[in-house]
Amino acid sequence: MAYAPGMRIAYFSNPRLQLSQLSSGSTTYALPTPTAIGIEAGLPGEADNVRTINQNAFEVYHYRSAPDALTGGGTLVNVSTRAFVGTGSQQLIGGLVISGSEPKTVILRGAGPALLTYGVSDALLDPVLRVFRLGETSPLASNGDWYNQANPEGTVIPAFPFAVGSRDAALRLTLPPGGYTVNIEGDQGTQGTALVEAYETNASGAVKLVNLSTRAYADSQRPMIAGFVVQPDIRDPARRKKLLIRVLGPSLAQYGVSDFLPDPLMRLYDSTGRFLLEIDDWDPPTTNLSDSTRLVRGQVDQYSEQQVFDITRRLGLENLRPVEPAWVVDVPPGGYSVVVQPFNDPASGQPAQPGVGLVEVYEVTVP
Repeated sequence: MAYAPGMRIAYFSNPRLQLSQLSSGSTTYALPTPTAIGIEAGLPGEADNVRTINQNAFEVYHYRSAPDALTGGGTLVNVSTRAFVGTGSQQLIGGLVISGSEPKTVILRGAGPALLTYGVSDALLDPVLRVFRLGETSPLASNGDWYNQANPEGTVIPAFPFAVGSRDAALRLTLPPGGYTVNIEGDQGTQGTALVEAYETNASGAVKLVNLSTRAYADSQRPMIAGFVVQPDIRDPARRKKLLIRVLGPSLAQYGVSDFLPDPLMRLYDSTGRFLLEIDDWDPPTTNLSDSTRLVRGQVDQYSEQQVFDITRRLGLENLRPVEPAWVVDVPPGGYSVVVQPFNDPASGQPAQPGVGLVEVYEVTVP
């Protein structure tokens, strides 16, 4: 990827990669100091083809998978997020929105001790699960030990069972349409890694989950890993689902979260662990902003940004800060993971700054 009089090397431009020597043809050149082979976005002569490829690979891959660009099929059926659980603002909070006019039965779980079986050594040993209706301060229901309730068998998930008598938490509830949060904390202030889960018990076209979210603490060693599943449309199983995926960090300050994630990085993977895309800033610094603290568009310079901007407005959501990642994707049915951690760039001297972030997955209605 070089033009005369440049020298061709076997790398795409990447300011995060530093080399001590370069090879071109049969000749190897030693460099006096490790040198980055790219220039950060926003700087004169910016060159970061690796970032461009990563951000667009998933969209390019699926460009011809559906010639008529049919999206909007399928249904969001569950969310599960693994993250560190601390105290105060560092509790693990799962959110869901139920649309329609009838109640929906869901299974809500907080796994802690069960994670030890899967090699999570710092598992939260005694999680407490509380369910709140959005805007209310008193919980609808709570559970500390899943087996200590009238019908514990109703909370069992075949793919991920809890041991009888374990201190994992779970509830089976029938909830009317609206927004809810599922809060996971450690009993008596204990800390550790936990998994919050929300499952539909029956998928219905009239009553369904249209928004899944999770708020948690993330650092470089303990990322927040949010998973969601798109169930196929029975009328057209191959039809893709259009989603808005975004991560809030600095925006959480207006809700009283002082230890927010200042610069979140988002990566998307499929159920096989295959990397799909990566995005750091929703709106790179090259965009002309009329307000540096809130996102007020000055000019549109990328199609992907325009999609995020338009759909954010259509869904009636608050605007993003420029450093908060967001992407509109058309995904085939299946399972996906959103991995969130602090952005880190040794080349520019930006350290990883941990904090609390919020992952949101929105179902987008196709006009």
